[in-house]
Amino acid sequence: MTHGKNIAVNLKTCPYCQDCGGCDYIDTPYLSTLETKKKWVSELLGLDPKKVETVPSPSPVHYRTRCQVQILNGNPGFFKRKSHDLVEIKECLMLDERLNEKIREMKFDQNFKAKIELYLKDGVVCERIVEKKYDNQFTQVNEAVNALLVEKAVELLEPKADDRVLELYCGFGNFSFAIMEKTPGLKLTGIDIRTKQSSIKGLEFIEADVEKGLRQLEEQKKLSHYNKVFVDPPRIGIKPSVLNKILSIAPERIVYVSCNPEALKKDAEAIITAGFELKNITLFDMFPFSKYVESLNLFINKKGGRE
Repeated sequence: MTHGKNIAVNLKTCPYCQDCGGCDYIDTPYLSTLETKKKWVSELLGLDPKKVETVPSPSPVHYRTRCQVQILNGNPGFFKRKSHDLVEIKECLMLDERLNEKIREMKFDQNFKAKIELYLKDGVVCERIVEKKYDNQFTQVNEAVNALLVEKAVELLEPKADDRVLELYCGFGNFSFAIMEKTPGLKLTGIDIRTKQSSIKGLEFIEADVEKGLRQLEEQKKLSHYNKVFVDPPRIGIKPSVLNKILSIAPERIVYVSCNPEALKKDAEAIITAGFELKNITLFDMFPFSKYVESLNLFINKKGGRE
């Protein structure tokens, strides 16, 4: 796929980029950054780059619909990379213009210090104070790329009406609801500490951390019922104890969404050793001009799954 504007971030378009450090590929044409990411992931996983597809962001700039703004001495901005030195900003080239407008409107007392999360909800800018390090209301920051990712993920899962799908780290149902909409009638159990119960027939959420949720299914003698697994773990990847439980049920296929290629490499090696083949890997440029990339990976059980 080749959509996406071939632009570059530089001092003419962003006056903060040399101080901020938020964009890793300064002065690099956008489509070239995709090739850099493809090369990195291909070499890391030992793959032929020709077998790795890339999906650019339809909008390489002004794509972020969520951000965390640091307030120091009453001034809004972002910290420099690996420091607590504030770069005061009036706007960021990567933020949706509605978030930029909100930042420009921010007024605080001179001694005020905080971290404030800005996010769009139903087209309206909302804000909240972030009270601890990992306190966030996680949603993908690039809505356009997320829509492409969800569509492709459901396609690779190949949901059928008689499937029983186990989804781990399901968050607020970013993929869950799309899977159910594609194939009404299948059974899907999603596990995550942030989920709430759904009234959709066949869709069940277990509001617990993944390890606890899996133990619950084991105790109920339900874990072996699932024939397909969908995972979207945090940056550390899948805990070995969780991955072992996934592999123990010998699913037909595992669809793995990864935000960290290095963690993916570790998990992929274990999955392949257990008898699976990596059939598809697609990179989605969720974070243009940064070093980060989201990947969608399909593992097929070479033995065809459980009997």
